[in-house]
Amino acid sequence: MLAACSVLFSHSFTLALGADAKEPLQETGLSLGSIAVTVFFCLSGFLIAKSADRSRTLAEFWTARALRLLPGLFVSLFVSAYLLGALTTSLPVMTYLARPYTAHFVFSGLTLFHNQAGLPGVFENNPLPDVVNCSLWTLRFEVYCYAMAALCGLIGWYRRSLFAMSLFAFVLLYSFVRIEQGTATASTTSGLFLMPPFVVGIAMYVYRSTIPLNPWIAISTIASTILLRHTAVYFEAVAITCAYTTLYLGFFPVESLLNYNRLGDYSYGIYIYAFPLQQTLAHFVKHMSGMQMFCISFAATLVISILSWTYIERPALGLKQQALRAFQR
Repeated sequence: MLAACSVLFSHSFTLALGADAKEPLQETGLSLGSIAVTVFFCLSGFLIAKSADRSRTLAEFWTARALRLLPGLFVSLFVSAYLLGALTTSLPVMTYLARPYTAHFVFSGLTLFHNQAGLPGVFENNPLPDVVNCSLWTLRFEVYCYAMAALCGLIGWYRRSLFAMSLFAFVLLYSFVRIEQGTATASTTSGLFLMPPFVVGIAMYVYRSTIPLNPWIAISTIASTILLRHTAVYFEAVAITCAYTTLYLGFFPVESLLNYNRLGDYSYGIYIYAFPLQQTLAHFVKHMSGMQMFCISFAATLVISILSWTYIERPALGLKQQALRAFQR
């Protein structure tokens, strides 16, 4: 939830002030949003490895993944295209709704592999023009990582001896690609840099019984990453630090914080709705500051994400057993 809100906060400055606006922490070589995405992939690696390891079949694994991602995403794309788009397009509304590209936006976005930037006449005069939902670009790489995790489960690589060999092979392959790409073009907006945090998350799942969760280790990893700021391995150090620190905080025994779990998981809704809602706000309210954008858009996005979880995402997850029985027939 904090990571999703960090993405919203990070985007607030660009969406309110334009592409040249500095996002928080950008002077460190990473924006707050890119750190949050790294946290997402660390957590995904840990939790998806657990799911793949415990799933009895590939159908069970992929059914769970599809029910978690696709229903909420479909409604988000539909709302963006047919509600927010219709409210903000410079075209006549009926002309806009009749354009094939409007429907194409929804269904091609649902494939996760082709997320268009814009809709006809929508957000043309915003500080960041023509972009509807830039956040969705990571979902494609998330699915690639799911496939890798499923493959590891299928061939039994979550056994430590086999995983150690596959991890070594990954490091060699990744190092080769990384060296070929060069450090000058290193960017956390590249799919290449989403792989290490996911793999580190998987490794922490595989070795979960032997990795100590210690505050001094967390502090040491953070300090080491700061020292590596101007080196070629800075992004990889960030991945390791994010994974360890996130899981340390996630398993920190604060009983009162567990009460939050009773509310629901609103993080996905915030992630998929924040950007189009912020763009809509920028369309109707001019000359906002980054903090004004954050405060107003956070409130609106939280309400929508609660509705998404309550009426779309949670009911969809409840269909898992029915879907599996249908496959078995």
